[in-house]
Amino acid sequence: MPSIIVRKRDGASRVLNAAPFSYEDVLQRNISELPNLIPLQTVSDEAVSHLTIGVEWPAGSGAADVVLIGSDGILTIVETKLKRNPQARREVIAQLLEYAAYLSEWTIWEVIRRAEEFFQTDKAFPDHRGKTVNEVLRLFLEDTDEAVESFKGKVEHNLRQGRIRLIVAVDEVSEQAQKIITFVNSYSAFDIYLLQISAYTDELDRQIFVPALYGYARKVPTTPETIQWNWDKYEDELGWCKA
Repeated sequence: MPSIIVRKRDGASRVLNAAPFSYEDVLQRNISELPNLIPLQTVSDEAVSHLTIGVEWPAGSGAADVVLIGSDGILTIVETKLKRNPQARREVIAQLLEYAAYLSEWTIWEVIRRAEEFFQTDKAFPDHRGKTVNEVLRLFLEDTDEAVESFKGKVEHNLRQGRIRLIVAVDEVSEQAQKIITFVNSYSAFDIYLLQISAYTDELDRQIFVPALYGYARKVPTTPETIQWNWDKYEDELGWCKA
């Protein structure tokens, strides 16, 4: 974990104390309560904010740790793993893909139903508890009912297109995990990232989080460029002489 040094105006400085996450559910809770810990702006020109709509959502054979919706209308699934858990390297990627395949078959109405249930629990953000999905979306988008309906249509379209954002959140990134994520991201239609969140405390016992996103890669084309073929071009490329 990198050191954080704080320098005061009088010139004095101190190193912040590292405060590693003791359990994966602590990391999960911080992401669900502070979704802006996902710094997508570092890998995208578009500033994307996130709204937490679920925690421990049943998906296939397991449960997705945190489910969010981005302001770009893309469903985002976060799976949390601490470095000491060997699953953080390989199995977690297959787990995320299973969740994505399961959720991609949902309609917007299933997403709304699950989110509605979540907003009635004490795991929801305090300002969202007891509210309907439309009420929460109005707060999130800071817009009208018409904009909310348009946004829901965008979410539905992205689901149909298989556009889902996948994030593996860890306390410390390993080189092997970063290589795997970058490779998968290069050849996939969806976005998958590795989110490292380093935690510290200061002299006032305040929590300080330092997020970093890894795994961005330019997509590799999956189909070759179509070339218009003709006999003259064929002869020219091979250097043949016309009879």
